[in-house]
Amino acid sequence: MQKQVVKKNERVEEVFNLFISHMQEFLKEAKLNHEEYTNFVNWADRLGRAGELPLYTDVFLETHVLRAMYTDKPGTQPSLLGPYFIEGSPEIEKEPGKPYTLTQRPDEEGEILIFKGNVSNTDGMPLASVKVEMWQNDSTGKYSAFDADAPRYNLRGHFFTDENGNFEVKSIVPLPYSIPYCQKFHSKKLIIP
Repeated sequence: MQKQVVKKNERVEEVFNLFISHMQEFLKEAKLNHEEYTNFVNWADRLGRAGELPLYTDVFLETHVLRAMYTDKPGTQPSLLGPYFIEGSPEIEKEPGKPYTLTQRPDEEGEILIFKGNVSNTDGMPLASVKVEMWQNDSTGKYSAFDADAPRYNLRGHFFTDENGNFEVKSIVPLPYSIPYCQKFHSKKLIIP
């Protein structure tokens, strides 16, 4: 039997050690007793078992990372992709004079939504041919490729802005999703790379 050699990633080790150091300082500052510490560990375990850890880290950690990276940059601050983004969405074709229609089942239930937007640079000049990626949940709050019986790219797709930086897309109104015991978060995601 051959043993596989794994190359050490020094940056991962550095970040891990920093994380442990800060967690130890947090625990010291919080002055948790053993019962409180055990409750905290049990809460984290329940969060992981419920599959909510990616959503929790997106909302409470990734947002902070993005804010720190782009605070001094002009333009719209970036948004996290969230746990329901998947690569490889289909390009949506547009019929002349009509909005793009987000991919969906022929019998997709839900109230119709027309979503319009404009992409411009920091000087206000429109940006033509910018790729816009869009994904959302269905009328039951489920996302394709995750917890729905819908086709993989249902209510997902990408399209491009017109010569004036504009776009218009037809879909359904998404349902909000929530973090357990926390406030609601809206479930539509839009990314402009």
